[in-house]
Amino acid sequence: MAKRKKILICSIAVFALFLIGAGVFVGVVFFSPMSNPLYVAHRGYSANNPPNTPLAFAAATNKDFWGIETDIRFTKDGIAVCNHDATVKYADGTELSVLENDYATLRAKPLENKQTSDLVYLCPFTEYLDLCAYGDKVAVIELKTACSDAELLRLLTIVDLHHSREKCCFISFDYSNLSALRVIAPGVSLQYLSDTKDDPTFDKCLEDGVSIDVKFNVVNKKLVEKFHEKDLKVNVWTINGDWYRAKMRRLKVDFITSDCYYKN
Repeated sequence: MAKRKKILICSIAVFALFLIGAGVFVGVVFFSPMSNPLYVAHRGYSANNPPNTPLAFAAATNKDFWGIETDIRFTKDGIAVCNHDATVKYADGTELSVLENDYATLRAKPLENKQTSDLVYLCPFTEYLDLCAYGDKVAVIELKTACSDAELLRLLTIVDLHHSREKCCFISFDYSNLSALRVIAPGVSLQYLSDTKDDPTFDKCLEDGVSIDVKFNVVNKKLVEKFHEKDLKVNVWTINGDWYRAKMRRLKVDFITSDCYYKN
């Protein structure tokens, strides 16, 4: 009898500890304070529009996005265009390399468009910037390849003509792009892109004063706190669900990049 009583007491104690732990977890996950992040339209408002096209960029200007993100590549004849992949995909099922073709060729056919019935064409960097300026949005510019100083200067000149350096942010997985921009244009906002947990380049960012833009499964409380201690920002991508959005807000991130439109 005494042994049974002891087992019962131990079981009750373990169950009580489980309930306490569960209560703490629920409290942290569901009731801890949230940040009020700024939202970035991923390749434009792309949930309902073909990404990286004037349709998606224009749709984002009509929402309360802080910024509009795009991907920049250079054509064979040196024109900066908005395209995520190394190839452009067309409505007829064909593909062409951005780097190996000139702008006129790449622009000649309508793009693949799975979201709407509109005919859309490859968007030049200039048109993207014009739409950002029209909507008073920050241009969040991802550099998809390693750029030469001449190419970076060309992009900055285009920004000066069509928008504003104060209203743009350059992001890249290639840290050399950000290092070069820090020298060429010291005041321009920079964010290092990463999809790697414990990325060793994070330490370099902290040393150099560069903010980060990381995949949602990389970010954690410790990482956010490290960057906030240095007065640096944390952006996360790509958040397309309320549960993940709430989790990111509880981690106190500064920006959320999304295909969708949200309000805090």
